[in-house]
Amino acid sequence: MGSAAFIGSALGLSALGNLTGAASARQAARFNAQVAENNAELARRQAEDTRQRGRIEEQRLRVQNARFRGRQAAALAAGGVDLSSGSPLQVLGDSAALGELDALQLRAEVERDAFRQRLRRSDFLNEAELSRARGRSALSQGVFRAGGSLLTAGGRVL
Repeated sequence: MGSAAFIGSALGLSALGNLTGAASARQAARFNAQVAENNAELARRQAEDTRQRGRIEEQRLRVQNARFRGRQAAALAAGGVDLSSGSPLQVLGDSAALGELDALQLRAEVERDAFRQRLRRSDFLNEAELSRARGRSALSQGVFRAGGSLLTAGGRVL
């Protein structure tokens, strides 16, 4: 085998190596994109779960507050206090308002948590798209490098 053929073979193998490396990089990028998409789905489900658990907790808190107001009214009535006006009515109204405020604060906290999880989902989806773009880029670069190797081989052989 002459030196030109040897150089041509070496550069041909280099081109093949470039293509193989590019294909491997693309496959790795596809895998990373799939992992990111799986993580995005998990984040979506976590956001849904957070909201569902939040609704249940909010209902539980409202029931708890209603029971407290009931015990409060019973204690006042047992003491012979008229609940229809004045300070006793104001105390019961304040208790209701504070209970509602607690429930609304809980709802806001749950929505913030769910929002953070939706942001994580979005980050994972962006990561998946970036991985796919890196894979496409790696493949293109590999093809160009392989082409360059083949052109170089052709120039040296001739």
